[in-house]
Amino acid sequence: MTRPGLPRLALVGLYSAALLGAGIGQASADPTPTPSRSPLPEPKPLPTEVPCSPVDPAVSGLGPGWGAMGPRGGHTGLDFPAPEGTPVRAPATGVVVPPSAGDWAGTHVVLRHADGSLSVYAHLSATTVGVGDMVTAGQQIGAIGTTGKSFGPHLHLERYPGGALGDRYRTGDPLTWLQARPCQVPAATTAPSPERSGGLASTGD
Repeated sequence: MTRPGLPRLALVGLYSAALLGAGIGQASADPTPTPSRSPLPEPKPLPTEVPCSPVDPAVSGLGPGWGAMGPRGGHTGLDFPAPEGTPVRAPATGVVVPPSAGDWAGTHVVLRHADGSLSVYAHLSATTVGVGDMVTAGQQIGAIGTTGKSFGPHLHLERYPGGALGDRYRTGDPLTWLQARPCQVPAATTAPSPERSGGLASTGD
């Protein structure tokens, strides 16, 4: 006697149940988690303040300013009386160009800036950069001295917005230039004239 066969659907159901019972084809209940990537570090904000006073305000005041009248006429720059050897720093990024301001400036550095203007740092005792060097704001370029036509140790800073040295009528006010930048500038003071005293405050050009 032939045994009646089971319906096809029933056979498929039994076969599937057997496979599941054996764990074949069953998805893992606890899949291995994908390791998460470490978050990127937050970028640090760029400093909003850059050093731009050429002489440390803690050791220098301001001597005669641009346009001040003296025995020899209008003053073409801004003076920073300070002890000899005090570091002089670049107020802004620039390239060192040949020092051609003249004998009056003694040992000096001239920087050409991105806008084409020139700045002159005169009466230095020494320089720490050479022609062709790129300097950044705050970098030392020399040291306070009294070389050239000077009556005492100080920095004489001149600015030429048009980029041409030698014409006193083409100079710009260095103090306005410095104050337009986010930095600390020495408090304005009136230095005694060379005729009245010697020492740090006795500055020439």
